Amino acid sequence: SSRQTHSGSVTMLFCGTRPSDVLEPGDDPSFKKRSRSSRFARSRASSAKVDPVIETPSREGLSTAPATMAKQSEPLPLAPAAARAQSAPPKERRIRTASNGTFMIEGIDGPTAEEVDEFISSTLSGSSVAADLRSTTWGDRLRGIEMLQARVEAKGSSPPEEREKLFKVCVTVLARVLHDKIVPVYLPALQLLQLLYSAMPGILDGLAMLGRDAAAILVPAVVLRAGSSNMRAREESATAITTLAASPHAGASTVCPHALRPLANNKVASAAGGRLELLHALVIRFGFGSASGMHIKDAIHFLLPFYDEANDRTRESAHGIVREALIADARQTVDVIRTVKPQLAKTLAMRAGLEQEEKKPSIRTSEPASALKARPLPRIVKGSNGEVNSGFWAKGGFGDENVVMAPPRPPKGLPEVKQPAPCARRESAKVPAA
Repeated sequence: SSRQTHSGSVTMLFCGTRPSDVLEPGDDPSFKKRSRSSRFARSRASSAKVDPVIETPSREGLSTAPATMAKQSEPLPLAPAAARAQSAPPKERRIRTASNGTFMIEGIDGPTAEEVDEFISSTLSGSSVAADLRSTTWGDRLRGIEMLQARVEAKGSSPPEEREKLFKVCVTVLARVLHDKIVPVYLPALQLLQLLYSAMPGILDGLAMLGRDAAAILVPAVVLRAGSSNMRAREESATAITTLAASPHAGASTVCPHALRPLANNKVASAAGGRLELLHALVIRFGFGSASGMHIKDAIHFLLPFYDEANDRTRESAHGIVREALIADARQTVDVIRTVKPQLAKTLAMRAGLEQEEKKPSIRTSEPASALKARPLPRIVKGSNGEVNSGFWAKGGFGDENVVMAPPRPPKGLPEVKQPAPCARRESAKVPAA
């Protein structure tokens, strides 16, 4: 539809729309402005719910910053959900460990982080070890371990009750820091572990049973790190395991069986190689039997999947353990291997002298002696120069005029045909003169 609007002497024609400066008599001049502002407010409110809040970086101190940047650099108010997320404390990584109730070990089924920190702070009064160990900076965690190590070195001659409390705090701390992924934090934790079981401070004097219970909790973490890709961490872990196995407060029967635990990932070369190297070192040091807690059957079943490994380090460690097992008890070793790899067991049995190698029969021994025919030798003839020539293989081979080849023998049953002399053939070939 179309309509006409007269404004003075100007006549304008509209077809469904009209310009913004032309108004009807009943129109409100502020309506269009209000509608725009309300729509803009609604769009800002909806975007504030969905879009994340982006804070403008401050340009304080820059000479080229305009004056209007001071207002824009102020942080905008956070949404309720974002404010709650920032105020909430970071989630603590919980570690599942085995505990027998003697020690306070933080874990999924154990006490909470607050209870553990309260236990450490109450035992080590006036110390910031608990706060340092919870820090996200690895330097603070390292300082906490060093402070605890200084306490251990100073409490060597204390009464048994004080040493027992300090040892329990150390076990609580080590159960957590031995899982630290930062190598500069893990290595001092290993030093603290070896210091607890060494004879110099004497922390465990008279507390041998407590030391064995603690070793059952702490050793699995160290054995797991013995298969690390970091060479320093792998070597130090193997040294710590050997130290604990040789200590009277822990013992080989408590520590060594943990080296036969199944691997978490057999495809990782460093994990398999490090574990087999550790097991080989323990077998050489403590041997097989009830005294070491390692038996031939368990060790063979653990290493057989890696006996033909492509990695040289892994394969050589597996072969070394098999050699030690053959020295200890060859018959039992071969019997255990025969259930999994019969051909390998047969080879090892022959090397150990348990079985004799079967001699394969010769091919011609089955034939009678009369059926074997001698191979004829080449005929020896004498050349025109007086030298002896052996048939075809003479001085010059082919084309030697001085070699006289022997005529072939006629087959049996046929009369022998005599060849004429060379001079007679030449005379008979002459044509008589006409």
